[in-house]
Amino acid sequence: MIRKYITLCLFAVALVTLSSSAIAQTMCLPKLTMVKVISSKFSEQETEYGIDNGSLGYVGVYVNAKTKAFTFTMTPKGKPSILCAIATGTQWEQLPGISKGIISDGSLISISYNKDSGIWQLLYVNKATGDISVVTHGNSWERVIDLNASST
Repeated sequence: MIRKYITLCLFAVALVTLSSSAIAQTMCLPKLTMVKVISSKFSEQETEYGIDNGSLGYVGVYVNAKTKAFTFTMTPKGKPSILCAIATGTQWEQLPGISKGIISDGSLISISYNKDSGIWQLLYVNKATGDISVVTHGNSWERVIDLNASST
């Protein structure tokens, strides 16, 4: 369990380092402040979320429905009132049982999930090496906004 938490932390540091977005460089803010910044500056709304099994932290994806730009967020272990922007990117896409997007270095993050059970896993595909890593997994994944719906 400690190894998985360390892997998740290293992944978060790597994504923040790779990202050129100002919000990712800010990294962590009080949750309400972060949500307000994501909403007002980037017109992104929370579209999906779940619970990370390793840290028991909240994981969320905020997406601009028109541009498909996104911010991947999570709460640090034991700090539910803090929200961290772990990665930002473009081309967020929702398919049955999977959501994915391209982060700023051109690598791919992908969340596969079971709609009935809510069990999910986060994959990272490194553009430079082609390596695929299972970063973390969890439960209670829910897609609250369907970006493919005609009303978006």
